[in-house]
Amino acid sequence: MTARKENRKITVREIARRTGYAPCTVARALSDDGCVALQTRTRILESARALGYIRRSGTNIAVLIPSFGNRVCCYNTAILHALADQLDREHFRYELIPENHLRAFNEKMLDGAVSICYTGKTAKRWSELNSIPLVCINDFSYHPDRIYSVCSNDLQAMTSIADHLHAAGHSRVLFLERRMAAENLNHEMRKRAFQRRAEELGLALCYASAGDLCNWGALLLREKISAVVCPFEMTDLGIFASLLKSGLRIPQDVELVHWHVPGISDALMPDQFTVRQDFPALARAAVGLLKRLFAGERVRDVSVDYVVGP
Repeated sequence: MTARKENRKITVREIARRTGYAPCTVARALSDDGCVALQTRTRILESARALGYIRRSGTNIAVLIPSFGNRVCCYNTAILHALADQLDREHFRYELIPENHLRAFNEKMLDGAVSICYTGKTAKRWSELNSIPLVCINDFSYHPDRIYSVCSNDLQAMTSIADHLHAAGHSRVLFLERRMAAENLNHEMRKRAFQRRAEELGLALCYASAGDLCNWGALLLREKISAVVCPFEMTDLGIFASLLKSGLRIPQDVELVHWHVPGISDALMPDQFTVRQDFPALARAAVGLLKRLFAGERVRDVSVDYVVGP
């Protein structure tokens, strides 16, 4: 807490004295006024960050988003909507910055950031570019660099799925994988948790890549599989269609356990056992964790339970 109190003594005039610019120029740069040249603003912001300057007139937050390209999935839009709603409730100012534009931080005066990126790349580069606290939603943390995480409780979700399948009388289950899973914290956690619980319950597991399956009916019949677990967002809709195309009835012939897709699952796959991430709870936890970091409190990573069931 001592360092925090010392930082509050840094004033616009002190930054002006260190940089050689007029106090009015420093004030405009710190408020992101477009009238200040980029080179001037960058130098002033670098000095302000090095001195530990903290604004008293509100809090500016960056929301790091994936570099979508031509593809935007329901997970990204759902978590972004929940996070924007929570930041509005807390009266934070915020702006969206793609993860491939991290150097834009050097051109702005930001107090902290929340990331909805999920491949671990942001956390690895963060300390090289920024000293402000970062809260990652469903991604890796690194506490020495003030990087903390708020994650959905994959252990709880996968345990619930395994328990449901066992109670429903399934004995052989197909667990779908995807090639990029190793880059995603949640996918790795889901697989390991499901394997452990399935072994405890005596469930036999088969594995396949979601993109490599064509003749579903032959595979499920040959392997005597009665349930399919799709442990990631969006792909389950294509799998649902492929199973139906193969002449399989869901859930009469095969049960498909999938991640709930807001606005879609209830319409296309009603009354089936699903798991859904609690996006509002994730957003509340992320913003709350960032506020505690601003206050200088000792914090830890947060786990948020899924909503499970039909």
